[in-house]
Amino acid sequence: MSQENVELVRSGYRAFAEGNIETVLSLLDPDITLEEREPTLNTPSTYHGHQGLLDMVARVNEGLEDVKYAPERFVDVGDQVLVEVRRKGRGSLSGVPVERWQFHIWDIAEGRLVGFRTYADRQEALEAAGLRE
Repeated sequence: MSQENVELVRSGYRAFAEGNIETVLSLLDPDITLEEREPTLNTPSTYHGHQGLLDMVARVNEGLEDVKYAPERFVDVGDQVLVEVRRKGRGSLSGVPVERWQFHIWDIAEGRLVGFRTYADRQEALEAAGLRE
């Protein structure tokens, strides 16, 4: 089941990169809880459901253009998948390139994505997933 969870999450990133939001939403439980901890936005902020995902993505990418999320490592943690993601973009007004690591934890139940948490700090994400360096 764990490899299936990794593939489920991987397919979501692939669909997101292709702009296929309908496919992304189809992988999410309608009642998904999403928590993002973007340090520059005074968070954590919590969102719910499909609209919550759309609202969260819009909020964290405000002021940026050409944003890409490149997952570079998927770690199976049973009913969770930890993903190390490189987020790239550029400032909408300045054109300055922006690059930041993010660490995403997806909670999975019955083949659906039911929870999401994002961290800026790798160690904090590892601890949240019950892992050690």
